[in-house]
Amino acid sequence: GNQESVRQTAKQIIRVKKQTENINKMKDSLFSVKLQMTGMKSMQAMSMAMSNMNKVMKRMNKQMDPAKFAKIAQKFEQEAAKAELTEEIMSDTLGDALGDDNEAEEELVNKVLAEAGLSATGDLLSAPDANPVAQQTAVAEKQPVGIAEGGAVAGAPSNAAPDKKVEDCPTNDVDDLEARLRNLTRGDD
Repeated sequence: GNQESVRQTAKQIIRVKKQTENINKMKDSLFSVKLQMTGMKSMQAMSMAMSNMNKVMKRMNKQMDPAKFAKIAQKFEQEAAKAELTEEIMSDTLGDALGDDNEAEEELVNKVLAEAGLSATGDLLSAPDANPVAQQTAVAEKQPVGIAEGGAVAGAPSNAAPDKKVEDCPTNDVDDLEARLRNLTRGDD
C-alpha cells in the first residue's frame, strides 16, 4: 500500500514539474509575442507618420516651386554678402575718421601747450592745477599781488589792461587756458 501511494505521488510530482515547465515556456512565448506586438505597433505608427509626412511634402511641393525657392535662397545669399561688405566698408571708414580725429586732437593739444609755453614732454609738471584753491595759494606765494590806487592790479601780467579791477581779472591760469582753447577750437586765434 505505501509503495503504491508513493508511486502515485511521484508521478503527480513529475506531472506538476512538466506542467510548470510548460507554463514557464508559454509565459516566455507570450512575453516574446508581446514584445513583437509592441514593435509592430511602433512600426505602424512610424509608417503612418511617414505617410502623413509624404502627403504634407506633396502639398508643399505643389505650393512652392523648388526653382523659385532656390532663386530666393540665392538672392538672400547675395543680400547677406552685400550687407557684410557694407558693414566692412563702414567700419573701415569710421576707423579712418576716428584715427584722423586723434591726430587732430593731438595737434590741438600741442598747439595749446606751445601757446602756454609748455612742452608736451617735461614741463607739464609746472602746468596749472585744476584745483583753484591750490592754484591761488601757489600764485599768492610766488607773486605778491596788490591793489594799486584806482583798483588796478599790481603784479598783474603785462598784457592786462591797467584800468582793470581785481574782479575783472581771471582768478587762475586754467581760465586763461580754457579761453585760449575755446578760441582755438573756433579758429579765432
